[in-house]
Amino acid sequence: MRSPSVDTLDCVVWKPVLQRRVLRWEGGETVVLTGALRRRFWRGPTGASSRTEVEVDSARLR
Repeated sequence: MRSPSVDTLDCVVWKPVLQRRVLRWEGGETVVLTGALRRRFWRGPTGASSRTEVEVDSARLR
């Protein structure tokens, strides 16, 4: 039997109350997030770069 695949995305949390809650979570926990998928662009020393991340509005342990 194959184990389920796991995809990871960087998440950004701006609300202080939510930041404190998220910092208590441990690796391997399953979470439910709502928010917006954002792609950020910038120009650095090596040229144009981008990053995709989730801008979290709410989160809870599953």
